[in-house]
Amino acid sequence: MGEKSKIRGNRTKILNLNHNKLINYKPSEHIDWTHPNSGEIRPTSLIIGDKDLGNYTEIDNTGLIKLSGNATVFDDIQVNVSTARVPASNDPTWTTYDYELGGIAYPVLGFIPNDYLDFYVQTSHRQKINTQLAIHIHYTIPATPTGPGPSEYMEFTVTGVHAADKASFAAISTISKEVDLYANADEGEHHSLNIGNLNAATSLSHIYSLRITRTAPASGVEYAESVYVLYIDCHFEIDQMGSKEALVK
Repeated sequence: MGEKSKIRGNRTKILNLNHNKLINYKPSEHIDWTHPNSGEIRPTSLIIGDKDLGNYTEIDNTGLIKLSGNATVFDDIQVNVSTARVPASNDPTWTTYDYELGGIAYPVLGFIPNDYLDFYVQTSHRQKINTQLAIHIHYTIPATPTGPGPSEYMEFTVTGVHAADKASFAAISTISKEVDLYANADEGEHHSLNIGNLNAATSLSHIYSLRITRTAPASGVEYAESVYVLYIDCHFEIDQMGSKEALVK
């Protein structure tokens, strides 16, 4: 960290090597020094950051790391489309695609209008309670919209149900997102489409049963080719490394 410190009474002089100057630091504002063990300096908790503004990392007296405010970070819950349930009708079609490179063609799942896929998501024990999952897809297209002329759009919609632990299922708020492929995508490129936020997870191991459908866009002309969906992801906010108990934060 580029710093050296020496305890002097109830204050510490910290030499910040990056700025070549001494700054005052008061440990009692950040660390509880009350541990009575043989004169050892053994804090019962440590806070790094600005607690007054709510942006800090805390290590409590059990060693658990907690993140608050701007200290929280994000990760993905990943859904491999090859493990999702394909319906008997309006089913996406498995085909192969060489990503315009020639040579080997790899499996891809193609969606035409009204095709859909069903899948489940269980939230992580690292997720902050009462925060939303932001669902998005990774996709590519096999043919660039020709233009000039009307833009060509695609749209995806997510519906489903969700439930906290020991609670009844309820319908999620339907979310949809369209994109102008003529303006934003070329054949063989990797793109992501953020469809929107699911209802907040109110417990650990919150369950979502979801359906993603390629629906008709409200704008422009509908893209006529298949859209190859490569992966489905849900961004979530992390405030702890995990839970203290199986179903308790």
